[in-house]
Order: sequence, then C-alpha cells, then structure tokens
Amino acid sequence: MKILVTSTDSMMIQFLIPHVKKLIENGHQVDIACSVVKGRMEEIKATLPESVNIFTVNLARSPIKPSNLKGLKQLKKIIANGNYNFVWTNEPVMGVMTRLAAKKYRKKGLKVMYMAHGFHFFKGAPKKNWIIFYTIEKFMARYTDMLVTINQMDYELASEKFKKIKNIYKVHGTGVNFDRLDIEVDRNAVREELGLTDDDFLIMSVGELNENKNQKVIVEALNELKNPNVKYFLAGIGDEKENLETKVKKCGLENQVKFLGYTKEVGKYLHATDAFAFPSYREGLGLASIEAMHVGLPILTSNRHGINDYSVYGETGFKYHPDDAKGFAEGIKTLIEDSALREQIAKNNKEKSLLYRTENSVREIEEIIKTV
Repeated sequence: MKILVTSTDSMMIQFLIPHVKKLIENGHQVDIACSVVKGRMEEIKATLPESVNIFTVNLARSPIKPSNLKGLKQLKKIIANGNYNFVWTNEPVMGVMTRLAAKKYRKKGLKVMYMAHGFHFFKGAPKKNWIIFYTIEKFMARYTDMLVTINQMDYELASEKFKKIKNIYKVHGTGVNFDRLDIEVDRNAVREELGLTDDDFLIMSVGELNENKNQKVIVEALNELKNPNVKYFLAGIGDEKENLETKVKKCGLENQVKFLGYTKEVGKYLHATDAFAFPSYREGLGLASIEAMHVGLPILTSNRHGINDYSVYGETGFKYHPDDAKGFAEGIKTLIEDSALREQIAKNNKEKSLLYRTENSVREIEEIIKTV
C-alpha cells in the first residue's frame, strides 16, 4: 500500500518514527506530512530513509488560526497527487484538516484512520470541552474509516457515541522507548549532585509546567505534610512556572521545591528518585509516569482519563482527585513509612510498564493496518 502519515513534527519525532520505519520494512511506500511546532523537521529528515517524501504544511495547534486554511489546501494537494491507499492522521487540528482534505478520495477507495491521543471530552471534563471538541469529533466521524484510541475511557466513549465509524480500536499508546532509562546510575552520586541527604524523600515530576499538569497540588501536599525532608523536583518548562514559584514562596517551601528546567538527563534523575507525581486533570495516557513505573518508582497520580488504565490505588502507588492535596499528602506519608510496600510497588510497576513499550504499540498498529 501507499500510505500517508500526518502529525506535528513533535509527535512524529517523539513517537511515530518507529511506526513509519516498520511500515516501510513491511513493504509499504510511506510519505509523511507534518506541521511545525517544535522546529524538528531537519531531525525527521535525517532519521527517515530517502524513499519517504516529507511534506511541511502550515497548520497551528489552535483550531482558529487563519493559517490552517492554507494548511488544508496543502493537504488537499498532497493527497490529490499522492495516489494513496491509506491515510493515518494524528492530533486534533491535523486530524480534522487531514480528514477534510481526504474526504472526496474516500469515495475512490482511500481509507482514513484517525488516532486520538486523548479526547479533550470525557467524564469529568469541562462542559466547554464537550460543546467544542465533542461536537467537532461527532461531525468528523462521517469522514473516518478507522478510529484508534489509547485508553479504555476513550474507547468506550467512541464506541458509544460515534456509530458512523465502523472500526474502533484501542492500543497501548504510541509506544515508549525505555532505552534511555535502562542505564547504570550511581544513585548516591546523583542525589549528592542534587543536594539531597540520605534522609530526604525525593518526589519528581516530568512535563510541561502548565495548568493541566497540575503540579501545584503537590506543592500544596508538601505544605500539608510539614516535613522538611520531603523534596519535590520538577523537570520541564512552561508558562505556569512563575505561578508555581509564587506558590512555593508563599508556602515557605523554597528549600524543598526545585525547578530543574528542561533536561535530557531525566533517566539519571529518575534513578535517584523515591516517587513520581503525575496529578494531571487530563491525559490521553501519560508516558512520563509509565517511564517512572519502568524504573520502579511508585506513582502518585490523579484519577482522571487515561491515567486510570495503569494507575491502580495501592498497587502502583496512590491516586486521588486532582485537587485533593490532603490525599496526596497522605499517599506521600504512607510511601515514606512503608518500605515493604515501596518494594512491592516497584516490582508491580516494572512489569506493568512493559505493556507500553514501543514494540507492542508498533505491532498493534501493524495488525490494524493489515485489516485494510
């Protein structure tokens, strides 16, 4: 088959390259079309074989940007000239524009698969998300031959609401490459580098500093605990940093909370950590916490959306409503006091994380495409 894969450049380089390479290995001709959000097109070109035609389209992450109309025209031209049998599209704006661009070619036999990396509408989501995003996806269902979800909640919702889509599947995410985590680390040396003592209990979060990631509730939990040996380090950048810093100062936690910024040494730091916090309001899955599970860390998560696929209270750590600072504080206290529980959780999490490795996801997507 001749296949077109569309996504942002960030999604392509982080998750989809192994899928593209596997499709090529299986004898398919694969082209890709990406919108640029992270400036990674040259990296993509250097990673893929020369047989892949790589297109750049003018699409923004915001659905209301005027430039999206230009991107739609570009996608229409790519599909018109490509003579494709199959289109696999990802992410909200790219997913909508690609399906609109491909709609008339479906009458000629083109099959279109949309991979939802986490619906913005789900039980507990804001009402405006249902009004906007659900309405859009409900309309787009008529231009979708196959829908792939990455968590159970989205799969059940899609099966119930999108009757126009005949083929709906669930896979274990886009795949996690654990290579950067399977490394030898001198835990004591790293902790010393981070300024930690043997008595310190380190909690870490990895991800963009934004309202959805909800790092503030862990700061509030530390304020509840009043334990100076509990440290919270955040790896990542984002527009919520200033608000988080203000909250830290207001709580008098400057000696317990540290902002690491963007770092390529996440694997090293995780091996020096005692627990991982992932209290998001919404996550299609949440690969950062799955990486932490692979290292053997107990996870402290919210009880929302795709996180529930792997976060099990008492087995993988603890989970609470995203605003329950007292609950998170109690979970942290339990982990500190119960070393036997931490050992059992480490065993559970290392085993459970393997379901989400890249090889599994690639195989699952390959089996879906084989059905065409």
